[in-house]
Amino acid sequence: MKSFFKGIGVFIGMIILVAILADDEDEARVSKKETRPILTETKAYYLAQGFVKDRLKAPATADFPYSFKRKRVNDSTFIINSYVDSQNSFGALIRTNWSCIILYSPKTDLAECYKLTLNN
Repeated sequence: MKSFFKGIGVFIGMIILVAILADDEDEARVSKKETRPILTETKAYYLAQGFVKDRLKAPATADFPYSFKRKRVNDSTFIINSYVDSQNSFGALIRTNWSCIILYSPKTDLAECYKLTLNN
């Protein structure tokens, strides 16, 4: 009788294992269909900050505000306007207004700065 219950237990365990594995495969198919790279306005802002820092004399001193002006032209183009406080060559803290056009390619999941304008 023990071997009978042991056999049923093994059988039920195998059914549960197959059900779990089948469920994981379904979730994997759904998640692959739903996930496509997108660039949010906030991510575009942080990318633009990096491009601005590359042009500063003292990028380590850069202080960006939490708020910024943005415009989503379409799903792959953003215009970001803001300012940065940073030190110049003489160590004086100056505010620089900037504007950056971010172009994003969902196929490659890469973004580039199409145009960057810095105004003191």
